[in-house]
Amino acid sequence: MERAVWIVHGDAQARTALARMAGLPALSGPPRLGAFPPAPSPGAVMLHVPLAANDALAFAHASAAQHPRAHWLLIADPGLAPSWVLAAFAGLRTTLLLWPVQPAALQQAIRHALAGGAASVGARRQRDALVARFARTLGDLAIPEPVLDASGHLAITGERGVGKLLVARTLHALWDTAEDEGRADFVLLAGDALASGAQLEARLAAAAEPAERLVVCVEDPAAFSPTVQRELASWVELGPPAAAIDPTRLLWVFLRPESFGGVAALEGALAELCESPALRLPPLRERSGAALRLAEQWLREWYAAQNDAPRALAQSARDAIEADPWPGNARELEAALRRAVTALGEAPIEANALGLANHARSSAFDAIPGDAREFATVIEELDAARAAEAAGEDYESRRDEPRASAPIPPSPLVPAAETAPAASPPPAQSDLRAFARAAARELAPALEALRSREGDPAAARLARRLARLEQFAGLDANSSDSTEVAPLLAALLADRRDELLAKRLL
Repeated sequence: MERAVWIVHGDAQARTALARMAGLPALSGPPRLGAFPPAPSPGAVMLHVPLAANDALAFAHASAAQHPRAHWLLIADPGLAPSWVLAAFAGLRTTLLLWPVQPAALQQAIRHALAGGAASVGARRQRDALVARFARTLGDLAIPEPVLDASGHLAITGERGVGKLLVARTLHALWDTAEDEGRADFVLLAGDALASGAQLEARLAAAAEPAERLVVCVEDPAAFSPTVQRELASWVELGPPAAAIDPTRLLWVFLRPESFGGVAALEGALAELCESPALRLPPLRERSGAALRLAEQWLREWYAAQNDAPRALAQSARDAIEADPWPGNARELEAALRRAVTALGEAPIEANALGLANHARSSAFDAIPGDAREFATVIEELDAARAAEAAGEDYESRRDEPRASAPIPPSPLVPAAETAPAASPPPAQSDLRAFARAAARELAPALEALRSREGDPAAARLARRLARLEQFAGLDANSSDSTEVAPLLAALLADRRDELLAKRLL
């Protein structure tokens, strides 16, 4: 892409001298609107700032609105204070040079400006802080080198709070620092079923105007309508048609939320694009020792920033952090720690300060017998029942078909006395009633433990959900009438099955 160089000076001889020093073809003229053609857009503008700088200021701020990608090389007279010059041209991408300028310094400044310009001090600090947070939070993971090189589009999957957006932001920061490329910008497209392709194109066009390259982060693409998903798939290969953006200027990053049932389905073309270049970020419970390491590291950093001696984690807090499943992952852990450090004192941080109440939260759940994976068949049957109901099919007739001859081991939550003989399998609703009754009995200690934690909103929410399960289990306890429990229990489990699995309530 051709990027022009402008030389803006009120004196014709000075413009000629600057053109010789630049060593590049350049357009020159006085600081007047209309003195330069509207195209091509300038990449570097050498602007003389005299003691009477009114004309230079008016020209710069009027031209900046039409050419937002331009980098301004301010050549200030010696009598001007550098701080005043930078403050007067605040809001523009500037590099300050003092007159008389040396040719080598001028040529180097022009090269940097045409390559996207050096980042400001604030931008460099923000980038360094972002990369440091990435290294702290995800440093124990093996991130493939092509991902960090940003060599192509990428799909990042993972539960909430694992750092999907952090990876996307870090890729942008690394891409933005390339010396041989123009400045990169970042735009986030959040999944919305009501969004249209035209709206997304307009956002991309607006973001691409001030930048040479663009990191397009699509958050939850499955939430878009199928039509928009198909459009996005074509944009990855060909670019948005109306916005006329070169696809080589775009780096696509798709953030796909992961839950108990996996990631949501995508349209065919977009699904294929997101399959091969995929990166899964595991949750904290799959990263041995990561939760405790992060907690201790964050505490050291927070107290060091305040020049205070760091408070240690008591053994109860350490045990609770390692035992808790942290369904919100690093985000939830950080929020719990921030609440704990707001309390004054120098004593070690106990588990109750983190909302983990002396490990009661995890021990009550761990006391429940059985492994959550053993309920996979029950969850699959509930999913099949809902899908059949939505399609208008008869789920009962399909479920009563002959099964494989291999015996199926009984669930550990269902007592042997309530298990029907294998020769005559009970109907689906009877299985689900027995499952609900047994689950309610086994979860009674956890329910009491949750109710005892007064003032804890999270415990109150979980207690309400367990009470609902107990209510469903007793719907037909004293009635001989047949009650269809399957849809009710299916709705309950679908409502919170991710969190129930993470908490090992099932």
